[in-house]
Order: sequence, then C-alpha cells, then structure tokens
Amino acid sequence: MQSGSDRARVSLEASQEDLTTRPCGGEAEAAHPGVKLERKTALRKILRLSSGFGLVIIGIIGLILPVMPGWVFLIPGLLILSEYFPPLKRVLDWAKKKALDVTRSHREG
Repeated sequence: MQSGSDRARVSLEASQEDLTTRPCGGEAEAAHPGVKLERKTALRKILRLSSGFGLVIIGIIGLILPVMPGWVFLIPGLLILSEYFPPLKRVLDWAKKKALDVTRSHREG
C-alpha cells in the first residue's frame, strides 16, 4: 500500500508528463486543425455582430439627425443581426412579406 507522500509523488510525476507531452502553440494547431477554424469562426461572428450593432446605432443616430439618412445604415445592420437573433429574423421576414404584398397591390391596381 502506498503512503500519502508516495501517491503525491506519483501524481506530480504524471502531471509533469502531461505538460511535456501536450502540444502547445503551433503544434496544437497542427495536431488539432479544427482549433484554428473555430477561432476564425468565432472572430468572424464577433466582427459581424459588432458591425451589425454599429450599423444599427449609426442608423438610429441618422434617424434622429436630419443630416444623414438613417435607414441606409439601419436596414443592413438589422439584416446582419437577423442571422444571430431569431425574433429579429421573424420581424424582417414579416416586413419583407408586407413589402411584397404592397408592391403587388400597386402593380395590379
């Protein structure tokens, strides 16, 4: 039977082996190519979300200020954000349907 100090020494040796055999840096990416892809995907998502929020904020400011048209920024921002927020996607789908209905009624009428 092992004493407490023997178990601690075996545990310490095992953890040191883990540290020396684990790849790090470029080796980790080479061993797991999906890690680099996940980072790119996460970075792309962060950039798209921040650009969507930025466009919405600029669009709201444009709606308040008479100097610039807000809808030019607001609509693309909402389209970008609708990919990540399902309720917003439902609202935009409803608005598209209404716009098509209005267009059809003007063509017919």
